[in-house]
Amino acid sequence: MVKRLFLLRHAKSSWATPGQADHERPLNGRGREACALLAAHFAAAGIRPARVLCSTATRTRETLQRIAAELGWKPLADYREGLYLASAANLLKAIQGAGTTESLLLIGHNPGIEDLAADLGGDGDAGAKANLHRKYPTGGLATFRADLTDWRQAAVGKLYLESFATPAELRGGG
Repeated sequence: MVKRLFLLRHAKSSWATPGQADHERPLNGRGREACALLAAHFAAAGIRPARVLCSTATRTRETLQRIAAELGWKPLADYREGLYLASAANLLKAIQGAGTTESLLLIGHNPGIEDLAADLGGDGDAGAKANLHRKYPTGGLATFRADLTDWRQAAVGKLYLESFATPAELRGGG
């Protein structure tokens, strides 16, 4: 059965409040704009994941909430503190615990998201792979497909990278 995995690095966040804990940083103006661009991309590409795994950080929750609001989508979201600044290995464990869900969106942070995306794609679109390996900016979205019956089968090098979208590319800036 073909499954889809979407790895989204949260949109751009603010460092404007001195002394604010990293976990509590909200999106800034660029981040809010990126969410609108991502929502338009989700709509155009028909992306409506059946389940969402999301870090509890303010910037990840706000990224999901803004995209969902733009789409009029009420995602089945599972907010997990363990995804905050998680390693690629821990992110993969979270994915492997997603059961038989057809499509899954994971929203997290670098370096874990970037490392996981680089590890998962054994094969894929050459342009997408080159872009992903160049830089995984805030708001970057990697889309993978895999022929799995259960996410427990997800493993390093076993997924196909279909696309990699960035806010700059979505706004026409390449």
